[in-house]
Amino acid sequence: MLFDNKDLNSIDNQNEREAFQEVLQSYYSKNFRASIVSLFSLVMLDLYNKLQYMAEEGEEKAKKEIAAINKLIEDDQKYSLVEKEITGFFFSNYSLHFNKFSRDLIYLKETRDDCSHLKVNSSSLYSPSDYQVRMLICSMYDNLLSVKAPFLDVLFPFVKDDIEKYSLEGRSILYSKIEKAVFQKYEKKFFSRMTQTSLLKTMRSFIRLLFISSDDKAIENVNGLYVVFTCFLQYIDSIGLGSICVQDEAIQGLIDKIDYEVLKVSSSREDAFFRILCSSRWFCDECRKKEVFQLVVDKYLFRSNFFELYFASLFPEKVDLRWNFYLDNADKFHCDSQMSRYNYLKDSRGYSDEDFIKSEVNLVPSWTGFDDATSFMSFFLKNKRDFSDAAVEIVISAYNSNNQFYARRGGPEGIKELIQETNERGMTVDWDKYDVFSYYIQQEDENDDED
Repeated sequence: MLFDNKDLNSIDNQNEREAFQEVLQSYYSKNFRASIVSLFSLVMLDLYNKLQYMAEEGEEKAKKEIAAINKLIEDDQKYSLVEKEITGFFFSNYSLHFNKFSRDLIYLKETRDDCSHLKVNSSSLYSPSDYQVRMLICSMYDNLLSVKAPFLDVLFPFVKDDIEKYSLEGRSILYSKIEKAVFQKYEKKFFSRMTQTSLLKTMRSFIRLLFISSDDKAIENVNGLYVVFTCFLQYIDSIGLGSICVQDEAIQGLIDKIDYEVLKVSSSREDAFFRILCSSRWFCDECRKKEVFQLVVDKYLFRSNFFELYFASLFPEKVDLRWNFYLDNADKFHCDSQMSRYNYLKDSRGYSDEDFIKSEVNLVPSWTGFDDATSFMSFFLKNKRDFSDAAVEIVISAYNSNNQFYARRGGPEGIKELIQETNERGMTVDWDKYDVFSYYIQQEDENDDED
């Protein structure tokens, strides 16, 4: 069996579904000629029904075309003219989809003609092979019969309610993940049915509303716009249309207008811009040429574990040089996420554990907040055996000179663990250079003498 009931149910129109079953029955019975003839008739019916549906949705070009076709039928024109008119309309206006299988459709028509008409100097009808018929049935099912009609030009009226719903949910743009089912819904229902023209038009609208418009409604609905636009960009990238977007002068003009001063008025807009830079290669490459790119990257890339998560997306050409990037920007990081940062860097070219530890301890400020010192020491002590003797002494020096290390509640315990580590390694340390440690050792010695 070529198709099961689930496959058949993907054909929405009941009459078409029954006609397709007739095509299949002819094929299974090895009536290949009849199968081809009925398949072509079904394809013409499907295209006509799609055209009617688009006209009912409000597509002006479809309205004009359906009127022209109906006039041909009323005037009793040759059916071949009607067929040519229908296929010509879709090939001309919806090439983004129909170019995928236009050769198969042309081949189906030629095969239908061979099956229906006697050839010159031939006393028999043409009979296609099993493979030819099966291939054409599968191609028409995959690319046409199971696919919804192309979509009209304007997307926003159809996703307006969703945009407002997502905005009301108040989900975090920076940390949220869009479910695969959401993307699949939009792809099937809208994106896959849009023409190249309508896709580009929608791209321009999204960029303007998300990053440029001063309209209060647009700013209010940034979260919802972000969800739908992210799904839209994912679709654009999946069909390879990013290169076309790059060549579109209107899109380029809008990207030029993205202003950091406008973005930062709304933290959600900034968040959305950063996440979209990280998710769309062509959009990121185009924005990289603008000042706004560096300003946003400097604000976001160095917080928490964003460096590890997004560096490769923002700078794919620098992944092998991430250690050098880290060193050049070491003072921009926050004193957290040391573990994920370490795991991301330790196998990179040129990595040095001494330089890594030196950079990380320098992020601990000299005030009595203590959380930063506790975060670093928790990481270091859990992974101390990964680091060299020189790295251990760098920590001892930083511990000695920064009161956030030694004055916190866990300060004495940290001193004890560092001293114990040097003893276990057999390190020779001049403790007199480190007054905090020498004082601790002196106190411990005095306590031992009293005991």
